[in-house]
Amino acid sequence: MASKLLCGKCGTEYRKRTGAKKGMKPNGNNIGWCDKTANPVIGCPNGCEYCYARGMNNRFHYIKDFSKPEFRPNALKEFRTKEPMIIFIDSMSDIGYWKLDWLYETWQAMVKNQHNYLALTKNYEAINGLQRWDSIVTGK
Repeated sequence: MASKLLCGKCGTEYRKRTGAKKGMKPNGNNIGWCDKTANPVIGCPNGCEYCYARGMNNRFHYIKDFSKPEFRPNALKEFRTKEPMIIFIDSMSDIGYWKLDWLYETWQAMVKNQHNYLALTKNYEAINGLQRWDSIVTGK
């Protein structure tokens, strides 16, 4: 069974999925504020002491050296879904430390799909200049 949600900004209708395993969303993530995660970049040079992503990398060994981010363009295929979603694009990195060509390739994939994308950063100044991309909203 699905219940309907509307985006407060644009009115886009989203379907919230129900019926997943206890404690887990149907799409395999446990994040309440997004429908899906996609990580085109894994790693971060920031070195935060309590970094969730670094801990996950240490456990599952996604990349060899987490302090040296790696671009994974195959992850951009995860943007291709039939229904609109809220996709968290940097749960295993910090978009503020991505190389510009990684940002550009990710952006190209984003504009081809109808989703809302979320990214978090501790390096706001690095992405502040990206305001020219009208579907990216930044804030402090």
